[in-house]
Amino acid sequence: MAFKQKTPISAVATDGPGLVFQVYPEAVATLPGSQLWSCLFFLMLIALGLDSGMGGLECVITGLLDELRLSFGKNTIRREVFTAIVVTSSFLVSIANFCQGGMYVFHWLDTYAAGISLLCSALFEAVAVSWFYGLQQFCADIQHMLNFKPKLYWRVCWKVISPLFILITIVIGLVSQTQSRLEYHGPVLYTYPRWAEAVGWLITSSSMLMIPLWMVISVCRQPGSMRQKLLLAITPEAEHASVMQTGESSRLELAHWFHF
Repeated sequence: MAFKQKTPISAVATDGPGLVFQVYPEAVATLPGSQLWSCLFFLMLIALGLDSGMGGLECVITGLLDELRLSFGKNTIRREVFTAIVVTSSFLVSIANFCQGGMYVFHWLDTYAAGISLLCSALFEAVAVSWFYGLQQFCADIQHMLNFKPKLYWRVCWKVISPLFILITIVIGLVSQTQSRLEYHGPVLYTYPRWAEAVGWLITSSSMLMIPLWMVISVCRQPGSMRQKLLLAITPEAEHASVMQTGESSRLELAHWFHF
């Protein structure tokens, strides 16, 4: 492709949406039986998009619906109706990506809505399961379901290596994004205005701040003294009665935090 276009390879193999919708299709078109490979390629993209969309929407729908039912009653709204509302809202928001400047909006959302915030969610999830819920309890659950206990390699990865790698990736991403302006390398190099970057960081922080915010809400919802509230918030429900009676929990022992 670089030879045909008489351009450097670095100018042909760009990253981002252009790689998927411009470079790959043109590369596939040069293969024998290009029509078959093109159909397979775009079918793969459709399947990948549907799979990613369903997984992401299922998390949002389940979380919001559980919270609505917890706050306003079990029969507040049917799941089918709520799913239709979420999907329709997502479709209406995504229309901006198909306008004349849609690729700029897409690149802006891809940078701020699907990068650092997702990594932060993964980091908090890894820490919550491996450290607060506890590897001992987590491995016991897996053994109960699958009749085997995870090996030491997996336990070390879950508790130390994965959170550490995710944290390093987040720090590198934050440093990279704060030290350079947001640009879109299209037919013409476009540098986003400062206000667009500011709104983008608001979108990123809105997702990230939900986790510590709901940590505080979860603590405040618990009964008892502040000590009991904290212990109840980080203890499985099966141990809540013991915490309320004795004021103690296995989370207060060093063996819980350093168990592998």
